[in-house]
Amino acid sequence: MENTDVCGSREMIPRSVMPRLCIKTSGVCACVFLISMFSGCDRTSERESAECRSFVRSLYEALYRLDKGQAPESGNNNLVRALSERTPGGNVYYEMKKSTLDSQGRALDVWGTPLIYRNNREDLGEVEARKLGPAREYDIYSCGPNRIDERGEGDDIRSWR
Repeated sequence: MENTDVCGSREMIPRSVMPRLCIKTSGVCACVFLISMFSGCDRTSERESAECRSFVRSLYEALYRLDKGQAPESGNNNLVRALSERTPGGNVYYEMKKSTLDSQGRALDVWGTPLIYRNNREDLGEVEARKLGPAREYDIYSCGPNRIDERGEGDDIRSWR
């Protein structure tokens, strides 16, 4: 029987909780660890995390260069739309590869989960956003390898760290 997690693919069973299979041989019970190779959500390699950090950082820096004077409204689609606009020189702020977008045009992380984009002034209000500092006018983050939105905590990969 195959286990599935929230992202719909086979989950990785941590070695610390690997099931044990006891085999009776000559009256001795030998415990053998069952080690299964799963390809589903076990994508926590440093290479993928580094690739995701680089992507999030690139989007953050491209958005910072927007000539609008303020960040776009919250939402992944607003982020993609703003970065796809033409600069005064005729280029786009950030050219999204098709492989980084889903069928709805949302930017995806390396695990196939939509990125979270939040305009802090809009979501938190001017006073609260100022408490975060000038580098936090907006946040872009990935839900990380576990694909759970932990609001920038846990294994989330964020632009502000």
